[in-house]
Amino acid sequence: MAMYLTIFPVPKSHLEFLQLHPEALYDYFQGVQSRLKEPLAAKLSLWQRLTGKLPPEIPKLSVPGDWPDQEVAQIGPGINHRNADMAHCILNGTIDPVSGSGSIFQTWFMKEHSAINLDGESFAFSNEQLPELAELLARVNSTTVMTGFKLWLRSHGDPYEPVEEECSEIAAEYRKFHAAVREAIEHLQGLIWIGC
Repeated sequence: MAMYLTIFPVPKSHLEFLQLHPEALYDYFQGVQSRLKEPLAAKLSLWQRLTGKLPPEIPKLSVPGDWPDQEVAQIGPGINHRNADMAHCILNGTIDPVSGSGSIFQTWFMKEHSAINLDGESFAFSNEQLPELAELLARVNSTTVMTGFKLWLRSHGDPYEPVEEECSEIAAEYRKFHAAVREAIEHLQGLIWIGC
């Protein structure tokens, strides 16, 4: 069974919270109230009690007030753990690693990338990283899909020849993804992607 790359937009404050509390990612995605527990206060050492040098106060856990109450809307093409490297080829025109926002799919098969690492398996881009991603997505069309698809097939020793119809369908997915990324940019949102 394939694990799918699930991409969704998030407000900046939510991304900041989830960076601090990645254990709440799936609650967030599913739209259920987070079951996070307040961190325990550190026990004072004898030295701290004698000198009065107290550790910094642990901030109260504050779940954003506009936490989703239903499953968040997903965006993006149908990417899974078996074809993330193909999506990388289509987006970037290369099988080689890239830096910047083109590394979005690379997070699933390489350690080198430019994404925010949330928990080792889930990643994010801030709003500032999205214009570059939108620019890359805007370049994807049936021709670039055909080129990237063939490059990926040949790199795996597969002689299959993609047909125009399937390349057009894949390009349509990328156009929808591009529109969703543009909307996230306009709403000052970032992106998070997790495996489901």
